[in-house]
Amino acid sequence: MRRGAAMRADDDDARGIPCPGCGRRNSRVIDSRFNDATIKRRRSCGNCGGRFTTLEQVISYTPKAQVRSGNPAWNPARGRAGIDG
Repeated sequence: MRRGAAMRADDDDARGIPCPGCGRRNSRVIDSRFNDATIKRRRSCGNCGGRFTTLEQVISYTPKAQVRSGNPAWNPARGRAGIDG
């Protein structure tokens, strides 16, 4: 598939959560509940009509940098400016 092309929901190779009943990946979200660190989504399969729940969790980390000798100490603000562009 070419970059930027839209994927149809009925494509079996479409990215998504596979249905535990039939294994197809054409489910849709029918309800979302947000908690502090998680998202609970109720999904419905477009193939078999089964319903299932997924729990999504955000994983965050702080990037680490190895400073070469002679360079100034690591400055997080400067590092973020370089990443953000």
